[in-house]
Amino acid sequence: MSNAYNIPSVTAGDLINQLTELYATAYHSGLLATIPSVALWGPMGVGKSSAVKEIARRLSEQVDRKVLVTDIRLLNFSPVDLRGIPVADEQREFAVWLKPRIFDLPEDCLNILFLDEISAAPQSMQAAAYQIALDKAIGEHKLPENCIVICAGNRTTDKSVAFKMPKALANRLLHIEVEGSFKAWKQWAIFSGIHPKVLGFLTFRQNYLMKFDATKEELAFATPRSWEMVSNILNFVSDDVDKML
Repeated sequence: MSNAYNIPSVTAGDLINQLTELYATAYHSGLLATIPSVALWGPMGVGKSSAVKEIARRLSEQVDRKVLVTDIRLLNFSPVDLRGIPVADEQREFAVWLKPRIFDLPEDCLNILFLDEISAAPQSMQAAAYQIALDKAIGEHKLPENCIVICAGNRTTDKSVAFKMPKALANRLLHIEVEGSFKAWKQWAIFSGIHPKVLGFLTFRQNYLMKFDATKEELAFATPRSWEMVSNILNFVSDDVDKML
């Protein structure tokens, strides 16, 4: 499906199925390191982060190994945070770099390094992610071989906090746009325990699943994420809709 970014567009459900199969096949073939880092694009609340968690859960079942998701928000880092802090070596002649925490990943499981909201980071920070995306390393610090890198971000057309991705970084990633789909969302919602009243309403009014309009200044609008929030209130506070309004 065509879009402004000229990249493939799939539902969250198809994304989960396809990437789980890709990573599981590569893992069993010993070719996981050859799979390029992935960038997921789409409007806020469409389910990118939830999709990554579900990929981890399904992948764990297929490879019979724990899959750990480490969520990193580049907006909260500086280039120095990624490179590490320099200190003098034992001879006090050269600088050595203390390994950043993001490289402290366990080797007894399969790791997904999830660079969420990458488009919200300024270009200087996105540029610092070049080597992570291509070589799974920064300087002399390397990610373990059992590590998958997935990025996610909002599109600049969504009028969210988003900077254009430098072309050099974009060319290092496998890009996929995540589109809203009620059918895929309903399958996830049933499995995740979304409140029956939310499911019932959206089954009747499917077009209300995603009502985001980047041209409007609304602070409240319907997305899969906001419907999950409504469900949590109904599940854990009160299912009296009138009372909760």
